[in-house]
Amino acid sequence: MLFCYPADSGQDYEIIARSGGMRSRVVAGDGGWRQVDNADWRPRDAKLISALYGQSGTVPA
Repeated sequence: MLFCYPADSGQDYEIIARSGGMRSRVVAGDGGWRQVDNADWRPRDAKLISALYGQSGTVPA
């Protein structure tokens, strides 16, 4: 598996890990690359999203 983005992009790897990775994966397929859903991915709830956008005091664990 390969992720490509600038090293200083500001990704919070803990949040990515808690949500089961990225929503989609790009994989090698017959004749080229294709995008597939990540079966392990879980959407973030409204409380976490609010915390991430600074609308609450803390980010829930």
